[in-house]
Amino acid sequence: MSNMIEKAKKQLNEILLDAMKTCVDTQKFAGEPSTNFVIEIPADTTHGDFATNIAMINAKSLKLAPKAIATEIVNAAKLENSYFKNAEIAGPGFINFFLKQDWFSDT
Repeated sequence: MSNMIEKAKKQLNEILLDAMKTCVDTQKFAGEPSTNFVIEIPADTTHGDFATNIAMINAKSLKLAPKAIATEIVNAAKLENSYFKNAEIAGPGFINFFLKQDWFSDT
C-alpha cells in the first residue's frame, strides 16, 4: 500500500508543478515559484486524502495572497487521467486533494 501512496504523491507533485508552470506561462504568476512545498496526508480525513502548502510557500515570492495562488493552481491543475477526483482550498491557502475510488480499488 505504501507504494500506491508514493505513486499518488509523485503524481500529485507532477500535477502541482505542471499547474505552476501553466500559471507562469499564462502570466497568472509573475516571478519564479518555489518548488519547496510539502505534500502530506492530513490527520483529519475530512481535509482530503493529501494536502499541500504550495500556495503559502509561494505567497512572498509571487507577491500574492495564498488563497489567490491556491485558486490559480486549482484552476490550472489537470486532474483528469490521474488518481485525483477534485481539489479544495481550505484555511489560509492549503489545497486539499481527494482520491478517486479507482485508487482505492487498485490499492
